Amino acid sequence: MCQRLSSKYLPACVALLLASLALAQGPDEQSAGGGAPVVGAVNSIGGIGFVPPQGWQVTQQGQAAVLAGPVRGDLQPCMIVIDPTVSPGSDLGVEAEMLVNAAFAGRFGAYHGPMGIGADGRGHLTEPKSDQMQGVSATGWPYVDEFGQLGSSDVYVRTILAQYGNRAVLMMGLTRAVDCLGSSYLRENDKFLLLFHSLAMPGFTQANGDLAKRIVGSWQSVSGNAGVGLIFAANGHYDNVGAVGGYYANGSGQVIYETHSTWPGSGTYQVAGDHLTMMRNAGHEAQTKLFSIVRHSKPDGSTEDILRVVEASATEVWGFGHSGHYVTDYHRTQ
Repeated sequence: MCQRLSSKYLPACVALLLASLALAQGPDEQSAGGGAPVVGAVNSIGGIGFVPPQGWQVTQQGQAAVLAGPVRGDLQPCMIVIDPTVSPGSDLGVEAEMLVNAAFAGRFGAYHGPMGIGADGRGHLTEPKSDQMQGVSATGWPYVDEFGQLGSSDVYVRTILAQYGNRAVLMMGLTRAVDCLGSSYLRENDKFLLLFHSLAMPGFTQANGDLAKRIVGSWQSVSGNAGVGLIFAANGHYDNVGAVGGYYANGSGQVIYETHSTWPGSGTYQVAGDHLTMMRNAGHEAQTKLFSIVRHSKPDGSTEDILRVVEASATEVWGFGHSGHYVTDYHRTQ
């Protein structure tokens, strides 16, 4: 298959095919490993620096780095490939889809997003690009973030393609294991985003301050019967308000919604690159978290801004495994 591609796709195609074939014969009896903080030993491939998740094996195949997750062989593939040899093209989203299909469509099926309703009223598989996220790192390199499934297989692919100068680096995660990258449904993969935040690109070393400007405003996260709102003011102060509600039935059998608790909070915050430090009032300790802001392009043509915050936890959280991290999405409200 690789031989039929143009030359600019050969490095990624060869490396990814070799990786998928090799990792399919992974270890038979190993348990899923934990997550990794961004601090740690820095690896490099083609001038790109990165910190691999704790417990993952790193090998070089061709000009790409292959990171293998410690899961059982029957749960493979569980891997992340970092290939710094990609030509960015004129559209990073299109390029990302082509790279995934070049490497894996022949084996697993075409890369696609969830089912959508077309103009004819029928269900159609969407392209990952139609549901992509676009962002710019704290140091100024642009990237796209896509997620999808390979054909009718149970293999899912998380793809980030980031441009630095006239080159691009592909970071691609393949998973069928629940705890391999994190939640594949919500795309908030804790290990994957920690790896993303560790990327160091040649020529991009200084934060430009744009994230500090873009975080100003109101954000909201709603999940089930819980909601959290964050308001960041330009003067360095923030407000945090949340609520948990529940349903109950009255004597007539009617279901009524009742709010059980709220927890307002406020304080000051600082942004340094992609690090958000929040200092709550009343003597609480400051907490520093990694964050990014992306523009989400929806299949219906609309867009929204999303604040993604990497949260720390010492326990299992919402299916992310005993990783110590999970990710919360906040949607801009103003």
